[in-house]
Amino acid sequence: MKKFLLISLIGANLIAGDYEDGAAAVQSGDFAAALGSFVRGCNDNNYDACTGLGELYAAGNGVDKDLAKANELYQKSCEHKNARGCYKFGQMLMSGEGAPQDSVKGLRMVDEACYGGNMEACNYLGHFYLKGDKSGEFRDYQKAMEFFDKSCNAGLHNACTQVGLMYMRSQGVEPNEELQKAKFDLACGGNDPQGCYQVAVWHQKAQDFDKANEFYNKACDGGNGDACANLGMMYRNGRGLMKDNAKARELLNKACELGSENGCEYLKQL
Repeated sequence: MKKFLLISLIGANLIAGDYEDGAAAVQSGDFAAALGSFVRGCNDNNYDACTGLGELYAAGNGVDKDLAKANELYQKSCEHKNARGCYKFGQMLMSGEGAPQDSVKGLRMVDEACYGGNMEACNYLGHFYLKGDKSGEFRDYQKAMEFFDKSCNAGLHNACTQVGLMYMRSQGVEPNEELQKAKFDLACGGNDPQGCYQVAVWHQKAQDFDKANEFYNKACDGGNGDACANLGMMYRNGRGLMKDNAKARELLNKACELGSENGCEYLKQL
């Protein structure tokens, strides 16, 4: 009996190890190794590995891109209650990629994933209900807030930014500056660039240019184009910094390249 238990435990650890090895290989960019690990794990009914394998097929990493195959793997994982698999399967159903579009079923799958503990799925639902579909149907600010807040409380910092923005815009909630700023601070503390941008704007409005520049710089380094644009203008105008037109131009160029309309417009004025 003890020997049987030992063999079972070793087998379970090997299956779990295939997924962990595959995930580590993805992180390092070794997709061939990831493919081997995920295939072994999925064949041994490790549904995390099946989902990982689906992601390789969806992106064409280490294999030819095959959305239908990815969808098949996500569905297999979802049928065995794998939350990430349900999230990915639901996304594909909603977009019609790799499977006939079925928004109602897709939404149900993403919802199952969220309540199964996948916070990316909860965040996705927040964005879905914030905007609704193309016709605006399904827009529901209260549901959006519910899902963003759930994701934020679980440590998904870009969801905290969304909660702050909803308070700022009075979307389904009464405006609350204290909660708004607290959510932006929390998001920025987790290195969310948009959260840091909002913290910087807050400090600029309060005329605390040193703090504003600190957070614009952090947000810009994280890839927020509007933060780069505002920091560039701070250099141009000498607000909290030595006036430096060369630095301003460098930042505005970066902002424009990152897609900031303000950055492109400010650049024309320099």
